[in-house]
Amino acid sequence: QSGRARGGHSKKGEDAAGRDGAREARGAVAELAELAPFDEDSEVVTQWQLKKLTAASSAAEKAAADNNLSEEGKAQMRELGRRMRERFGDKTPSWHSSPAQRCVASGRAFWEGWGEKNPELVDSYDRERAFKSWDAKSGPYRDYVAGFRSGENVKFRDKARSVSASTAALWAKLGVTEGDECLRLYWCTYACSLLDCEKFSEKRAMTSRLSQADMSLIKDLGRWVWDLRFFQGGFAEFLGGDLLDLVNNHPREEKNAFFRLFSGHDYSMLSALAAAGAEAYESRVFSFGAYLIVEHFDVYDVWRVNAAPFEEEEEAEEVLQEPNCQGFWRHSLAVVSATEKHPFLRQLLDGSLAKGPFVEYVTQDALYLSDFAKALRLLAKNARNDAQTAALDAFAEGAEVAEKTLHHSFFKKWAVDDSDASQKPYCLLYTSFMLAKVALEPQAAGLAALLPCFWVYGHVGALLYDRRAEYSNRAPEYDEWICMYGGDDFLDAVARYRALVEHAARLADPALRATMRANFHTCCVLEFLFWQAPIQPEIDWPDFSSSSS
Repeated sequence: QSGRARGGHSKKGEDAAGRDGAREARGAVAELAELAPFDEDSEVVTQWQLKKLTAASSAAEKAAADNNLSEEGKAQMRELGRRMRERFGDKTPSWHSSPAQRCVASGRAFWEGWGEKNPELVDSYDRERAFKSWDAKSGPYRDYVAGFRSGENVKFRDKARSVSASTAALWAKLGVTEGDECLRLYWCTYACSLLDCEKFSEKRAMTSRLSQADMSLIKDLGRWVWDLRFFQGGFAEFLGGDLLDLVNNHPREEKNAFFRLFSGHDYSMLSALAAAGAEAYESRVFSFGAYLIVEHFDVYDVWRVNAAPFEEEEEAEEVLQEPNCQGFWRHSLAVVSATEKHPFLRQLLDGSLAKGPFVEYVTQDALYLSDFAKALRLLAKNARNDAQTAALDAFAEGAEVAEKTLHHSFFKKWAVDDSDASQKPYCLLYTSFMLAKVALEPQAAGLAALLPCFWVYGHVGALLYDRRAEYSNRAPEYDEWICMYGGDDFLDAVARYRALVEHAARLADPALRATMRANFHTCCVLEFLFWQAPIQPEIDWPDFSSSSS
């Protein structure tokens, strides 16, 4: 969202009473945070104020209020277009936009800077729904946000109470005394935009009254409201799901486009970030011209934000990589955290793990790896392309050769005969679940089911590897295991397999992504059982050999 909103100028002879009356009229709708310091002489008037001022006007005047991009704003967008053309080169572009006229105007100015004379706007979908779900006029999300202002949202109300004295003092400096503690907190999001306006104006209605500490507080509280509104309410898919699908998947009419522009709102960017799996937005508050870059590489995506391209910041900051896989990981974080602390792994690290449980673990893991390789081969047969087939076959070979070779070297040292070994209940539970998902569900769901075997092992392997120098009383086999799964070769394999899963998740619809997340979580739990069972001998097949007939 770019540009500066500019208000009208009062006539020189207008008396103070007239200005006060206009100010009073603007202050009638408190939820728009129309601040007393901004009279009609101010250049800093936001789109919300303009819409209020034209509420009873003609359709043409209302449209003009929505199309309030200044010449400076257009110049900013032309500059962004020039920068992006310089960065991405002379590639085939395409264009999507919010239906809001200021966003369309921003996009057209961008293409002027790019050098595209006749950009064609893709509009074969509900643009209002894709870019502005956050502005829903009814429904659960609207009710959720309304609860901020009314105080019905407990988390918001508690926060508003905790900063009540600070927000009261803040707004009093700006001549605003109406509004309860919840409204004062809610208004901080608008105040962020108004502060930004003043960077491009000779007027200093806010900055002349506020200290640096005041302005920092406004931004911190505004960002807190953003987090609750976009990232913590459980509405991520509703807010940004449609836009995320557009970003991830080319519609047929633009299948050859290399560079795709989405000209929308700051809230459109927050919605897309939420839908992509971000837990919060922790970077600086968006300034004019803020943009989000999503780069799709062969096997992974990178999301970067430049919050202030026309200030001191020049480079975009990475905010998300592998957003889908990271979302799966966060969903299973409780299981992963318990695994990190598991007694089997702690004892493996310090050398106190008895040989018996380790022998059972290795025996069952060797059996597991045979079925794991089989699952990878099944996925390879149904892969999307030859490159993915080759990658999955290579992973299967790694399980069959490198990992099982390590296991059988242990058997040789210990003179253990595993030829008659069979899967115990916990192993069979895991392999049966895994093979069923691969055989019966879509490819992406099967890929996700196998991910914990890579990622959880690589994660705990790296943790143990980094701490191995703390203890010196380990059996050589324990060291070999730690070096195998904490070493660079295995961690590289983890990254390559995770990239396959991320790519599949990007192409999946929301329902399939939910299935992927559920499969990943279940297999994280099954990984935990694999550590638990060797030190809990009761988790075994019942023995009926002595039962009477």
